[in-house]
Amino acid sequence: MKFYRSFCCVFLWLMLCNGFVNAQSVFSGATGAIPDYPTDTCFTLSLANIFPAYIDTTFGLQKICLNIEHPSPQDLNIVLVAPDNSNVLISNQNGNGEEWEGVCFNMKAETSITTAEIFFNVEVLPEHNIGELNNGQLAAGLWQLCITDLVAGNAGTLKNWQLHFNFEAPNPASGTLKEVCTTNTTYGCACPDGGNNCFLLPDLIVDKTLTLQNFKEVTGAINFNTAISNIGFGPLEFYTSGNWYCGNTLLPNLARCENESWPKQLIKQRVYRKIPNQNTGFFDFDAGFMPYQTTQNLNNRAQITNWVENTIRIKGSDTNPLNWPIIVSAGKSAFCIENTLQCTESNMVCAYDEIIGSIKNLPNSRLGQNYVCNSDKTGIAVGYSHFDGQNVAGQKMQFSAATCNGTYFLVTEFDPDSIINELNEFNNVAAIEFQLNQQIDNCCTAEFSATHLKLNGSFISFEDLSTPIPNSWFWTFGDGNSANTQFPTNEYASPGEYTITLTTENELGCVNSISKTILVQDVEVSINDLLNDAAIEITLLSNKAIQLNLSAAKKVSINLLNIEGKFIESLSINEFHNKGTHTKKIPTLAAGIYLLQINIEGNYAFEKLILF
Repeated sequence: MKFYRSFCCVFLWLMLCNGFVNAQSVFSGATGAIPDYPTDTCFTLSLANIFPAYIDTTFGLQKICLNIEHPSPQDLNIVLVAPDNSNVLISNQNGNGEEWEGVCFNMKAETSITTAEIFFNVEVLPEHNIGELNNGQLAAGLWQLCITDLVAGNAGTLKNWQLHFNFEAPNPASGTLKEVCTTNTTYGCACPDGGNNCFLLPDLIVDKTLTLQNFKEVTGAINFNTAISNIGFGPLEFYTSGNWYCGNTLLPNLARCENESWPKQLIKQRVYRKIPNQNTGFFDFDAGFMPYQTTQNLNNRAQITNWVENTIRIKGSDTNPLNWPIIVSAGKSAFCIENTLQCTESNMVCAYDEIIGSIKNLPNSRLGQNYVCNSDKTGIAVGYSHFDGQNVAGQKMQFSAATCNGTYFLVTEFDPDSIINELNEFNNVAAIEFQLNQQIDNCCTAEFSATHLKLNGSFISFEDLSTPIPNSWFWTFGDGNSANTQFPTNEYASPGEYTITLTTENELGCVNSISKTILVQDVEVSINDLLNDAAIEITLLSNKAIQLNLSAAKKVSINLLNIEGKFIESLSINEFHNKGTHTKKIPTLAAGIYLLQINIEGNYAFEKLILF
């Protein structure tokens, strides 16, 4: 069930929903020598992944801890610089003795660094409020601890320093708070429509760049990678509900079903929401079921059954790869859904439709949590990808030992059962061309099908079904006509039996032919008969438009198709037209032969359309 089909009035629920995770993140920076006056040194700490991604009054920098060895610490000036270049003074010429060990600067401390006398395992107030750095900035980036020795004669060593991030972080005293976008504070998040009231839905795509990277092939099988990337406006987030079902019956507690089988557990998908004048909101949708796990702690980890469906196919005439002929198929469940890869312009795992999404340019990038395999909630944050390598269970596809070497397509569909609520369900498929090289050599089979198109005349559409995919075709249609395309159409002048022959050759030099006899019959209702009966005339105008001339009011639908009968565009959708003349513009198209599919109050016919 997709999001736009699934709900109507849930807004009151959302305003009541708030939740925080009491988890601390600690990061250590680079260490080294503190040179003597007048040189200053900045020690760096590069943060890549931290969730929530933005630091503010909800979640932010809570304290900084230092271990310093120096003959005279009171000679030192210490400043912490954040990724946005904002900075706070930690200490300026304070302390005594020769070593600071376990000195932590925390805004909740009772003693200031300016008056402290003990510098061993102690918490003190910094000279300036470290909450000034919790201004809504992105925490990921370069942090610097800059230390300057202001008095000549001594040098020392920074032995260790750590930044501690947590909830209930100190506020910036200045009140200069940037708008932030986290799962706890969504008022700074962007909505798809630019508004301020929306669900922050994920949008999942199948990455093409990593799928066949270093893929393994043996006789009768291939191993490959799968990367599912989130380019949406919110995270994909799951958790286990603790609700167990036998069929459709909810159990009061975990127990075997009447038939002695184990029950299944309901999975929930959490979708966050931006709400005016609210910190955050969310709603939990049903997201299918997972089977009981004999290892008890695994029952607390969401598993998505049929996460992806992989198929090996040959290319068909349809633009949708899911309609291409299948050689072999296999589904895969996901058990550890996590932020495996960060989307960058170089790895292109978030590239879709000529747009290269990255952690730097996606709206609401990093929105989500630090999803890892063993966390209570699993998922994919915005700008991240869940990656299953070729050695992970389910990444192997087996096929017949009689399979030929040559060209095929690996087609991967994410969420084939449509259980996940997301922004766009129409970008969940990737078709990737690849070569089999360790199967049977000099092996190919020509095959095709024929479809009668009901036109004004006898048109037959032919579809190549040869395996592996050829790179050249030669058709003879039994009436003196021929073609060398993969999916041709032939117009027969008269009914009768015709022998069709297809000869194919692939890039490995394998040649094969097949012949079939088809029966071409007259069209039962000609276009002219239908139009006469319906009291309508259709004329192609010189400005690439069609003119309808109705002698009576009618409901008319007109679709524009290519010569193979594939839909291009609707010119009229069940429109009621009064008696008289009506003009329908034809979109700009390349010169060639097209078809008009005409539906006049339930009666169908086709008209050939030639554009120059």
